[in-house]
Amino acid sequence: MTVAFNYNKTEVDDRETINPISGGRIEALEDVLPNAKGNIAWSHTQGQLRTLVRASYYGAWKSTGNGYTLCATTLVDAQVAYDYT
Repeated sequence: MTVAFNYNKTEVDDRETINPISGGRIEALEDVLPNAKGNIAWSHTQGQLRTLVRASYYGAWKSTGNGYTLCATTLVDAQVAYDYT
């Protein structure tokens, strides 16, 4: 079993004076990625059979190009494999 969680918050605190960046670029740097991401995975092997179930969580984030906010979401995937050799 694997469990992981990550939280990041990006804040631009200096626009520079020689080569300043725009307000839109600052908004993209600060808001375009989710602040929180986590996952939990369970894998099991028995003989020639392998299974995996994983849930990945992504926090809410803002689409600066379109001006809307995407809600937090969880994606779940599963895998079953059999070794024929």
